[in-house]
Amino acid sequence: MMLRPVMCRRAMNIPAGAIFVNLLVAMVVFFGSLAPADAEKRVALIIGNSKYLHTPALANPVNDAGAVADKLRKLGFQTIVERDLTKAGMDGAFRKFARAMRGASAAMFFYAGHGMQYQGTNYLMPTDARLEDEADLPYEMAQLDDVLSDMARVKGVRIAVLDACRDNPLEQKLKNKLAKTRGARATRGLARVSRTQGLLVAFATQAGDVSEDGEGKNSPFTSSFLKHIETPGLEIGPLFRRVAADVNRSTGGRQTPELSISLLGEFYFAGQNTGGKSDLAVASTGDSATAAERAWGAIASSRSPDVFKAFLKRFPDGIYASLAREHLQKSYEYKAREIYDREVARLAGENEIRARHILVPSKRDALDIVKRLRAGADFAALAKAKSTGPSKVRGGDLGYFGKGTMVKPFETAAFALQTGQVSGPVKTRFGWHVIKVEDRRSKSLAPFEQFKQKLIEQISAGKL
Repeated sequence: MMLRPVMCRRAMNIPAGAIFVNLLVAMVVFFGSLAPADAEKRVALIIGNSKYLHTPALANPVNDAGAVADKLRKLGFQTIVERDLTKAGMDGAFRKFARAMRGASAAMFFYAGHGMQYQGTNYLMPTDARLEDEADLPYEMAQLDDVLSDMARVKGVRIAVLDACRDNPLEQKLKNKLAKTRGARATRGLARVSRTQGLLVAFATQAGDVSEDGEGKNSPFTSSFLKHIETPGLEIGPLFRRVAADVNRSTGGRQTPELSISLLGEFYFAGQNTGGKSDLAVASTGDSATAAERAWGAIASSRSPDVFKAFLKRFPDGIYASLAREHLQKSYEYKAREIYDREVARLAGENEIRARHILVPSKRDALDIVKRLRAGADFAALAKAKSTGPSKVRGGDLGYFGKGTMVKPFETAAFALQTGQVSGPVKTRFGWHVIKVEDRRSKSLAPFEQFKQKLIEQISAGKL
């Protein structure tokens, strides 16, 4: 059950008290249908492209994607796993990932397959990509910047792992064509990513170089990543430095991964090595004042109500308890706003129309009605004189209605009309209709402030 849309009072002519009661009832029904959210949300999109149509296939990317997804699921990530995607498939995966990242505390993108750069822009290759010249790039290739831009909305840790510079004949074909012009040229491998604050980008090899697909089940880069990702207490920076050392050694120096890191804090895939204790419990060791300060530093940037509740249970008094209560209240408001914004987004684009119709027994009668209207007859007056439907007394006025409320042929014809436009004869089980659309309006919710307090009460009670 969703929040009930509320129209403006002037359009609906409904008293304010009735609107408030309807809102309250709708909110209670809506709130009861939602389950509590997890305190922390880790989301990952994993793509492996192997079966290329216009360049030689790669053996390992699909294996790499599956193995990485398995590890991430064990570590608490919600995973979107996609294999052998076309351009349309990659666009769809990016869109799905953007939605899944709402409210996430950590987001990770892993890609294995062909990739290239052109004029400093990084492109990931769908399986159906066909490149004749540089004009094809934005239409045939997926841009890395697109998914990184979506990830920028995540307030917590953002990670991009790119095992994507494998030797690519299509890239060489493009370079050969560009070499005959004075334009910019395509370059081997991927380019460094700019504007990386709050982001870690791990490249399978250095900028401008290519990586190996490997002779085993996984590429050298992914093999090492899989080896280290489950190590407790191994922070993400040292983890990828170990991966770089492994890959350089296993390839005889032919491949050296590169790391771009601009995180504002630490991140552990497998958690800190705490002997089974939570991160908050570890930060809470020592004398009370120092422990509270250390624990507060670990959680101050969180937006999760559960995190602040856990802090207050451990440290119910003192200056940090006061800060925690303030942040707890703000976290309720953040969550309330997220719920409201999701509902606004769901309703975006939905609309209702106001229509009149004239119902007559036969198509010949309907054609005669259309002829009279085209000659200048007044629709409402003609409806009162000729219509056989119950709306006859109102001049055929049906009021406002949305999709799913009328019989299908009538609804389809009505929503296809522009405002002021009259239809031809439309057949339903009731007879023949002539329809005129008089107005349209978008569905909307009442302002956030009308929902805010009730949402906060439900969130603080653990019902949302």
